[in-house]
Amino acid sequence: MDPADNSGEEFDIQIKQKKSYFGRLCGTYDKNFLLSLGLQYFNNGSKVMAILALLDIFKSEFGLEPATTQSYMAIMVLPWAPKLLYGIVADTFPICGSRKRSYIILMGLLQALFAGIVALDVYKSAEFFLTCATIVSFTGAFMDVVVDGMMVVQ
Repeated sequence: MDPADNSGEEFDIQIKQKKSYFGRLCGTYDKNFLLSLGLQYFNNGSKVMAILALLDIFKSEFGLEPATTQSYMAIMVLPWAPKLLYGIVADTFPICGSRKRSYIILMGLLQALFAGIVALDVYKSAEFFLTCATIVSFTGAFMDVVVDGMMVVQ
């Protein structure tokens, strides 16, 4: 028997197991919830690439010293500190009758707007760039809290 044929059978078995897993997952949870969860964690994972790009922009575009760059990076991650407050706000003050979905939509739109400003290279100063990047960080932190809250409810 050819070993290549055996590896093909193993591959088919792995594919069937994964299909079965995702089928059970979709049967257990709402598809919108799974989509929100997947997109939010993709968003969190892409944050690493964004941080590397921001460091390069601070250095090459604005010519900032490493100490100033690190101070700016510290400011940009500050919105992740009071995450408890975001959960309280989202649970206490519903928007359009929804406690979670409306906040995800609002923060997602704000994040897309300010990330677009950063991507379009329309910033004139490091401070304006920092403000836009901090708002993107804030919206990401807020959405992270809301999606985690949805996960607890499920």
